[in-house]
Amino acid sequence: MSFSVCRLIYILVAAKQMTVRKHIALIGTGPVSILKAYLLVKRDPTLKVSLFESSSNLGGAWYSDISPKGHEIESGCHIWSYVPEVYSFLKSEFALELTPMNPSPTFVGKKLKVNYSTKNTLDTYKHIFKSLLKFKKPAIKNHPGFYGRIFGKKNQYPKLGSVELINALKLKIEKEKNIEIIQNFMVDEIKISDQVELIGKDNTYVCDQLFMTSVSEVQKISMKDQIIEMEQSQIDYIHFLIALSNPTNKKMSYWRLMNDPVVHRISDISYQTANEENLLLVGIKGDAYHSTSEEDLLKHCEKVFRSLKLIVPETSVEKLKTYIFPTYYINGQIRERINEISPSQIQLIHSTDLMHGFYYILKEENLI
Repeated sequence: MSFSVCRLIYILVAAKQMTVRKHIALIGTGPVSILKAYLLVKRDPTLKVSLFESSSNLGGAWYSDISPKGHEIESGCHIWSYVPEVYSFLKSEFALELTPMNPSPTFVGKKLKVNYSTKNTLDTYKHIFKSLLKFKKPAIKNHPGFYGRIFGKKNQYPKLGSVELINALKLKIEKEKNIEIIQNFMVDEIKISDQVELIGKDNTYVCDQLFMTSVSEVQKISMKDQIIEMEQSQIDYIHFLIALSNPTNKKMSYWRLMNDPVVHRISDISYQTANEENLLLVGIKGDAYHSTSEEDLLKHCEKVFRSLKLIVPETSVEKLKTYIFPTYYINGQIRERINEISPSQIQLIHSTDLMHGFYYILKEENLI
């Protein structure tokens, strides 16, 4: 074979190798998955990244809706944990305007109210005490939720709600040509060999590496003779969007009810409509929802509002919509097996607490 022919073959092979890009897939389009995809491509622009979404809505449990008067609003009661490092990153990277939640988010008991920052501090000292009893060094620095400071802690949130975060993330990935979103595709099975196959009802996609969260709804993961049958517990996150005829009687942001058999949490999202609409999002416990009519549940909600003096007697209460977001949690043992099966090809990312999930991703990327 002549030198010129050999050189031509070398050039063609080299060119082919240069065009081969590593393909990374992520299951779900919650904020954690979107942020991970964005940071992967930002660090390595040669990557191809695909996000697989089983529905037509982006954002996972953080997807938005439109109010009766046309305002984009949240569809669930949300709160951000106190993680100042993440707050700073979101402000600088996404130009988000974050403000302290006012009043502070609060745990509401029968006779006692405790704001989240106080509970966070108590949890920190509880962790320190337990560690010392076991003669262990408290892992304060390795957990984003541990802060010993008692005063000056304020949970922050976007000025117009979580909708701003989702829109900011979507705007970033829409500008990245190497990121694609594949909607209405349910991943039923993951098969690992030289590559990773994502198998659905009608299609199969192939990638080099996969990221999934602990709430990814997958039936089975297989690798050679190893088969992991997924054991997931379903929790339905249910919210009523409720309209009030008058503004709330007292100012509140987010209440977590500790003793009520029906109502789990309440958020006042009127500010997301520039206070043109008086709207509450009310988290309903799954057992109560599946065993009680919506009419009776609404009556109970109204009773709770009045007992907490959240509304005045003349205020009328109307349910506008019901949002149901089924969530499938992979149990701890299965998560451990997934982490062991092929760490270079499939990885779990933290998603249960949004700010903590962001924190761990930013730590991995050496951004905090």
